[in-house]
Amino acid sequence: MKRLTALFGAALSLAFTAALMIEATQPAKALAQQTQVSPPVSANLLRPELPEGFSPLGLDNFGVSPDYRYFVYQEGRSVRVLRQDNLRETVRLNVQGFVQVGFDPLDRRLYVLETDNDRYRFRFINPRSGAVLLDQRYQDRPEIRTDFAGVNNVLSVRDGSRTQVILFNAAGRTTYRQFHDSVIRIAVNLFTPTVAFLDSDRFGRTRIEVVNSATGRVTVRETVTGQYDAGFEPAGSAFVVAADSRGSGAFSVKMTQGSDGRSLLYRTFQGPVNAGFSPDSRLLGIRTRQGTREQFHLFNTSDGAQVSRP
Repeated sequence: MKRLTALFGAALSLAFTAALMIEATQPAKALAQQTQVSPPVSANLLRPELPEGFSPLGLDNFGVSPDYRYFVYQEGRSVRVLRQDNLRETVRLNVQGFVQVGFDPLDRRLYVLETDNDRYRFRFINPRSGAVLLDQRYQDRPEIRTDFAGVNNVLSVRDGSRTQVILFNAAGRTTYRQFHDSVIRIAVNLFTPTVAFLDSDRFGRTRIEVVNSATGRVTVRETVTGQYDAGFEPAGSAFVVAADSRGSGAFSVKMTQGSDGRSLLYRTFQGPVNAGFSPDSRLLGIRTRQGTREQFHLFNTSDGAQVSRP
């Protein structure tokens, strides 16, 4: 748990440094208590996030696992896994070619990719019991991304301009499978079983889908053009799409609960696109501009209720 807290803190710190949107002139708590904002007040906000997730497979991941629970090594044509606390062997795999191994950051699951004669075999394993939960073969190299605990898993296979995407859970059950006719951007939520896909075409349109990877249900479908910002809140599944309203001087903001598709907020505001989350994930802040007048709005990410009114 301490390791998870440290990883979360580091992730927030990096995101905060890279994604600072607006200079702070007053704490968000004080903003929430105001009913009139004059002069205009801003806050430190984090842009909506599109995290890539963790890649468990490196060029040489043999040795101690990330959370120090296991020791992995190759002996001849066998990959072997020992528990660190009692040195008991829990996994032994027969392999034929070049092997890459890795874990999620909390050592809940083991990922093994074997390359043999330009063919690929991927295995997803419970390192505690040794059970092989998923065993798949591919002609093209798969890429794997995961969250902190091996629950939210994305496997993508790119063939030229096409991308096949497969979502599977901690039990190895495939919940979603889809082909895309382009190279898409994939965002893996690190704290909830939700994944976002962004597919842009040559006409400037971007199609956005959010999928609950536990059930395979598509919870968000949007198509945007021009300037936009889209992504998850820092530590939850609320997903925001803030998009320019085609040169009208306004922008729309849609906030949806990514896990179940529940609509939380849908409003239009004046000015250029400007929306972001508080670092603790509790609030969505929106800055508007009309002429020289600026206003700031705050909404709860839990239910979309407005907590400050200019």
